[in-house]
Amino acid sequence: MSLGNQQDIIIVGGGPVGLWTASQIKLLNPQLNILILEKHENYKRSHFAFLEANSFELMAEHPNLMDLKNRLQSDKKIKTSELEETLFELCNQLGVQIIKGFPVECGKEIEANFPGVQLIIGADGAHSTIRKTVCSGLLESEIFKYSNHFHTLMEVKYQAIGETKPMDMINIGYPLMKHIGVVVNEIIGKQNESGNSPITLQFFVNENIGESIKNATFKNPIQFHSMKETLPNQIRAIIEFWLAARFQYYAEKHVESSVTITSTKLGSYASRYYVRNFGTKAIYCLVGDAAFGMPFFRSLNNGLLCATILAQCVVKHFEGKDYQFAFSLEGVVNSLVGGTKQFLGLSNIPYEGEHISQPLIKYASYAMNLEESQLKIARAKSIGLKTFQTWTKISAIVPWQVNKLRPEQLEEVRTAIGIFSSEDDREMYDDIVEDGFVLVEKL
Repeated sequence: MSLGNQQDIIIVGGGPVGLWTASQIKLLNPQLNILILEKHENYKRSHFAFLEANSFELMAEHPNLMDLKNRLQSDKKIKTSELEETLFELCNQLGVQIIKGFPVECGKEIEANFPGVQLIIGADGAHSTIRKTVCSGLLESEIFKYSNHFHTLMEVKYQAIGETKPMDMINIGYPLMKHIGVVVNEIIGKQNESGNSPITLQFFVNENIGESIKNATFKNPIQFHSMKETLPNQIRAIIEFWLAARFQYYAEKHVESSVTITSTKLGSYASRYYVRNFGTKAIYCLVGDAAFGMPFFRSLNNGLLCATILAQCVVKHFEGKDYQFAFSLEGVVNSLVGGTKQFLGLSNIPYEGEHISQPLIKYASYAMNLEESQLKIARAKSIGLKTFQTWTKISAIVPWQVNKLRPEQLEEVRTAIGIFSSEDDREMYDDIVEDGFVLVEKL
């Protein structure tokens, strides 16, 4: 390809993390030539993410990014598609070249097609092809340092007609959870241009439920109303009951064609290496979900943090200079702990190769330290969620309950299923209710 000798850096993956990495590098050094290769013609995901303020720490500033940061201070929720659009426009302004519809099967393919490239950055997500190159030569079981499964999440997304509001989780939501045997979290978006409000219902279900709809992904969700006859009755009952409760208590109606279901395994994993060189001109780096993944809305936040540091280290790498972390007590402690662990052989060395510069070594160490600290937080959150799940099940059967659905409330929601959906759906719901509980555990 004629572009080959013009590219200093090629980033595989044009999602938010890849675009953020490119824009940060360009803001720090406009002279570097950057090419992004994205396999999709259009961005596929459109779900809510929660961005913390510290995810923007140390970023190279730009008016577009400052507007984004200021907006997120009042509302941390943002659609990933909106974030991607903002960063795509910024990359275009900065002169980053982006080629869409360009799938990459292996990193060596990039070296062959773009012989002038010096740095290949894998920002191609959880199923990264660049990770396979970075970890080539390892056994399949050695590519990841670990891979843990914490919980299974079933997400139901839809457009509520008009304005709506979150459910009262203490007086209504918690008793509903006890009835269906599942912990539920709601994410209520603001009204869009069409006057509808985007809603995401997160059901923390057992693994059997997740397995029964495992093919329902973000890219290929199940259309609930057109496909519900094919779903297990327990899944239908959980969804119908919660939607009927929102109809009963908040007069909420929705666009039927908008209701979709996805299943996701919430877990954590980490690549064996984050930076690697095979003796050729090109050095490989991983960032975002290609490097490591964490549950509970942390993956994108971690990806932006790593991408910011990677961009600074990349610029120093091309300048031939050392990289010094901005001072923070947490950073100093993490650096000392990480370095001590590596010296004592208690931690994985996250880089390998002859031509890896000191700034890129520092990036690899930073990413590993962040991954290890986030894993501890994820485990603590998982324990908290499991404790709440257990408490919810126990509190649903003890005789001294106070906060529970009264028989008349249960009948109101049951009746709402027939009005809101259909009599067939209500009959289905009645068939799997025993002693006042949806038999979700029997799936």
